[in-house]
Amino acid sequence: MAEKTLVTFARNRIGYVICKNLAKNGIEVTAADSIKFAMSFFSRFVKDKAIYHNPHDNEKKFIDSIIKICLEKGITTIISGHEESYTLSKYQDKLEKAGIKTALPAYTQIKIAHDKNKITAEAEKLKIKTPKTYRFNSIADFKKNFNKIKRYPVVIKLTKTRGGVGFSKAISPEELFSQYQKTIKEFGIKKPEDFPIVQEYIDGYGLGVSMLFNKGKAVASFTHKRIWEYPPEGGFSVERISTHHKKAEAQAKMLLEKLNWHGVAMVEFRVDHKTNEPYFLEINPRFWGSLNQAVVSGVEFPYLLWQVANKKHFKPVFKYRLGVRTRWVAGMIVGLPAYLKSPARWRYLSSFFSVFSRNLYFDDFSFSDPLPFLMEFIKPLLDVFSGKSLREQDFEEVKRSY
Repeated sequence: MAEKTLVTFARNRIGYVICKNLAKNGIEVTAADSIKFAMSFFSRFVKDKAIYHNPHDNEKKFIDSIIKICLEKGITTIISGHEESYTLSKYQDKLEKAGIKTALPAYTQIKIAHDKNKITAEAEKLKIKTPKTYRFNSIADFKKNFNKIKRYPVVIKLTKTRGGVGFSKAISPEELFSQYQKTIKEFGIKKPEDFPIVQEYIDGYGLGVSMLFNKGKAVASFTHKRIWEYPPEGGFSVERISTHHKKAEAQAKMLLEKLNWHGVAMVEFRVDHKTNEPYFLEINPRFWGSLNQAVVSGVEFPYLLWQVANKKHFKPVFKYRLGVRTRWVAGMIVGLPAYLKSPARWRYLSSFFSVFSRNLYFDDFSFSDPLPFLMEFIKPLLDVFSGKSLREQDFEEVKRSY
């Protein structure tokens, strides 16, 4: 009899990749979300589906609904696809008492990793290079000290965010002065520890080191280089390639060991074009948007995480195929108008139309399982009728965290 597992956040490509990878390894998948038209609900790899309470509305009702689903359907393991994993981590004891297995970091670890201020400070303690960072604790502090920043461009980042929400770039003191205050107002930031950080801009490329830890010990690792992002100035990766970067990989391992990590995480770097030096940016303390890149390259993080949750023994995975490219098709399409206005338009168009390239795989499109891809486009149309796009929902949820 196949093991039954609940995969949360079935609405996007992360949940879809998790469902598909688990199913291919003989696990019976129930896809779950707080919305009715999640793309994974329409996948042939999903055995069942379920609706849970929105974790951002009421955490306890969310946990109670998750437990009820698992008990009614005989599900013994949960693999989470997005930030609902933070709430699941917070209530791990309650899940365990109900006989439900997870492989999640402690909630205290997540709070450190998710906070750009705190995790940047941890990286600095370990002598890991970070972009020069400026911190402010009030509007008055910013107005008094922002003129100490001499090198531009710089980037403004919220301390707690997702997918580039609240991220902006300033090329002059005047632009920084205006944009920083606009960000404060947009997100209603008041607490001193929540004020956005300002970092020097590193002219280079994005690099992600994804890892799986089992009670403080690294058991899987994978590295990818970003080729295209949306928005172009920084956000989701829409195309990337598998690679290695020994220094970044060693630093990612060092940082997660310091946190005594358990479960998955992606450590993000910016690599200087001229020196090849990695600069630490942030940690995604959960599954990440480019998850499919690791899976098709040979590091099956969803299934490996499931094995950790179920205390199965497996040989650590540190080798994988290099030069494998993956693309988020919907993201490339959505990003097209922005790139047509950029100096990189011709390179982007060349990449956009090279759909039959060797070693190219898609996050969301498959001839053998087409319905999830179709739903990925239908869902935004439904959002139009409901009055809120997915991006607007992300904005609201990030704003709520402040």
